[in-house]
Amino acid sequence: MGTAEEPSSPAQGNNPEPFDIVSIRRKRLQQVIDGQYGGKQSKLVEAIEINAGKLYGLPRSKAFGEKKARSLEVSLGLPRGYLDGQDRLSEAEALSFLNDHAELLEAWGYLLPVEKETIMEQIRHMAAHNKAVLERYKDKP
Repeated sequence: MGTAEEPSSPAQGNNPEPFDIVSIRRKRLQQVIDGQYGGKQSKLVEAIEINAGKLYGLPRSKAFGEKKARSLEVSLGLPRGYLDGQDRLSEAEALSFLNDHAELLEAWGYLLPVEKETIMEQIRHMAAHNKAVLERYKDKP
């Protein structure tokens, strides 16, 4: 973000500019729907078990604020800020990640081997899904 063409503030009321944040969210959500769900919102609704009313209209006209964008990213397994076009971690997010990492390593040491294997099976499954999603969309604008 931050090119000369992009405004420095979020959405511009009811008259969105081509590069305002709401337009970016709409475009990137549509890319996810097209690429991951064959262009069918109904498939996305079914896959992430979201109320259809919360999704329909977002790619076109429904209000698409920060809270909705972050919630969808979590449900879709996308990195925070993905729908806004922000694919990198901030300094605060990186520090939080390092703190979480240290806490997990400490807790891991107290688990029994069978508990570790059960957790690793779950992590592998979730990581494979998230990796596939990220690889599919990392090079798209």
